[in-house]
Amino acid sequence: MQAAIERWLESIIRFLPTLAIAIVIFIAFWVAARLAGRLIRSAGRIRRLNQDIVGLIEGASKATVITFGAMTALGTLGIDITALVAGLGLSGFALSFAFRDAISNFLAGILIIVYEAFERGEEVEVAGKKGIVREVKLRHTILENEHEAYLVPNSILLNNVVTVSKQKKPPESR
Repeated sequence: MQAAIERWLESIIRFLPTLAIAIVIFIAFWVAARLAGRLIRSAGRIRRLNQDIVGLIEGASKATVITFGAMTALGTLGIDITALVAGLGLSGFALSFAFRDAISNFLAGILIIVYEAFERGEEVEVAGKKGIVREVKLRHTILENEHEAYLVPNSILLNNVVTVSKQKKPPESR
């Protein structure tokens, strides 16, 4: 029994340097992710980009760098990550089908914001709905007229003809 415990302790001691290296690798990637986030945020501020889009890019960049760091650290520990990567790929593929409409609206929202198709206060008409743009969110755009408010999915705004009135009306505050 004592020999088994000694072998077990010896294997732990041999494993500690590898564990330390893996931890250092993960911390390095984590620091790189934070630096990338700060760089993206300051570049967006300097170029006066839409902060919603900058935040999305920042978050996606940080998540990507940290994911690579975790996979590199796990590989350093001797863990076979090919099954993990394949599983993540298949999960992403399945989720993309499950959330197809939400993803479509999300990406359309990004394109509408980036290309500045219309702005707050402009009167637009799309798919039989007419109103003043109150807010452009990532998944939908809020149109208001005298009687109603519409939450129009951004994919509809992107994939249909949109009539934008030439006169801009000031956005109302609630």
